[in-house]
Amino acid sequence: MTQNDQLIATLRELTAHLRAHDEPTWADALTECRFLIEDADPRGLPRLLRNLESEGGLNDLALRVPHADSGDRATQRANGRLLELMAETHTLANAFST
Repeated sequence: MTQNDQLIATLRELTAHLRAHDEPTWADALTECRFLIEDADPRGLPRLLRNLESEGGLNDLALRVPHADSGDRATQRANGRLLELMAETHTLANAFST
C-alpha cells in the first residue's frame, strides 16, 4: 500500500468516525480534501492540513456521545479514537507532502 493509499484509507476511517458521532460538517470537509487528494489536486494536502491544524479546526473538536457526560468511557473512547485518527492522518499528510 502506498503512502497515498494509506492517507486515503485513514481519511475514510476518520470521516466515518466523525459521521458516527454526528459531526457531518467535519466529515464533509475532510471528504472534500480526500477527493482533491485522490484527483492529485495540489489544493488537497494544504486544505487537509489547515483543517487539522488551524485554530478552530478539527484539533479543537471534542466529540459528544448521546446520554453520556465528558468523563463517560464511551465519550473517552470516541475522543481517544478521534485523536489517534487525526494524529495518523497528520503524520501521513506531512510525510506525503514532503
